[in-house]
Amino acid sequence: MAGEIWREYFPSIISGEQIEYMLDEFLSPEKLSEDLEQGYHSYWIIDAKDEKSGFAHVHFDHEYSMLPSLRGFFISKIYLKKDARGKGLGKLSLLDLERLAREHGSGYMYLTVNRHNRLAISAYERRDFRIVGQAKKDIGSGYVMDDFIMVKTLIEDRGPR
Repeated sequence: MAGEIWREYFPSIISGEQIEYMLDEFLSPEKLSEDLEQGYHSYWIIDAKDEKSGFAHVHFDHEYSMLPSLRGFFISKIYLKKDARGKGLGKLSLLDLERLAREHGSGYMYLTVNRHNRLAISAYERRDFRIVGQAKKDIGSGYVMDDFIMVKTLIEDRGPR
């Protein structure tokens, strides 16, 4: 599913070659299995017809190396198929993840998003995420992830400073 979503959505943001590289490096079945062994959790996003329309990959207590003060509920991946977008599934998925974060005692949740992904940034801002920093990371083979770090505070005075 990741390949289908990435190949459809990301060509206007990153090159086809980088898409294939990132799918192999970060979204292969082997890599996702490794992530699960390291404490990540995966969730299917199910639409009104009980069909898999996307997925989320989260960590309940993650320390972000690019911003050491940031430790908590990390949304590593959240993707929707094209035909599922614009129907409220993204909003509902973020609300479900917020409920999980609260259940695990997190004062905030955070994610990274490509700084050129205006559609996603706008969607996160509508759900009260705010940009708190930037992360530019060499991911190998001449490719760079150029992201914004976005945070949503769930409990006042418990978010990152």
